[in-house]
Order: sequence, then C-alpha cells, then structure tokens
Amino acid sequence: MSDRPHREWRFYLDDMIGFAEKVIAYTEGFDQEHFVASGLNYDATVRNLELIGEAATHVPDSVRSAHPEMPWRLIIATRNRLIHAYLGIDNDMLWSIIQTDIPSLITPTATVAGIDHMTNKQKLELTWQEHRSIANMVEVLIRDYCGRNGIAIPEQGSLFDDGQQPAKGRK
Repeated sequence: MSDRPHREWRFYLDDMIGFAEKVIAYTEGFDQEHFVASGLNYDATVRNLELIGEAATHVPDSVRSAHPEMPWRLIIATRNRLIHAYLGIDNDMLWSIIQTDIPSLITPTATVAGIDHMTNKQKLELTWQEHRSIANMVEVLIRDYCGRNGIAIPEQGSLFDDGQQPAKGRK
C-alpha cells in the first residue's frame, strides 16, 4: 500500500495539458533536423511526452471508457515506447507526434477534465483584446471630457494606439 495521498484524477488531466504545452513550447521554432540535434530541447520534450502517458495511466478506466474520443491506449503506448526504446526512438514518428498529435490533444483533454482551457497564445490574445477594450472606453471618456471643456485633442486615430499588438513575450 502506498503512503501517497489519493489524487483527484482531473489533476492528472491538467498535468497532461501542462506537459503538452511544454512540448509545444520546447519545439517552437524548430524544424525536425534542428530539434533532433538540439539535445536539451529534445530530451525535455521526450520526457514531457513520457509524462503525458504516465499521467494518462492514472485516469480511471471508467473515465477513459466514457471518453473514447481520447486516444488513451495510444498515449500510454507512446509513453511505454519512449521509456523502453533506449536509443531507439524513431525521430520521424516523434516529430509527427509533436507536430500533429500533441496540439490536438489539449482541447479534448480539457473537455474531459471539465475545464475551460486556453493556450498561452490564446490567453495573450484575450488579454490584448481586453486591454484594447479598456483603452477604447478610457478614450471615449477623455474625448467627452475634453469636448465639454474645450480642450483640443487629435481627432484622427486613437490616443493610445500605436497600431501594434505587443511583441511576443512583451508584457
């Protein structure tokens, strides 16, 4: 009997999403050749693919059976293959999994977990939209105030917009 406390199965699904996002982040900007040669990114990606499969093994059979849209057996089999394939990983297969299977795994996993999950890129886009909305409301208030008080301000364009979305990674 294990001394570990029982962990709610939905946490394992959330882990799967987090590991999948790491795989995407660790391989972003790479082509297959550079990824395979990268060393650190390669190893970190393989490890996170293994962890996706390990987390899937902790999802109860009843949940897996209720969600046949998820490729549970394939996820777990991929984990087993990576763990036991010591120096024998098929890099073409690995790259295909990274490029095709992992991105398409996030939303269905979040659906099974019952959470509304967004990728970091989606969160950034939503944050940008929210900031633009707030800036637009402030601009309306400023223009109204200035108009009522005879203060001259530019009529063309936005007071706050330089026309650019924030650069990737810029806060």
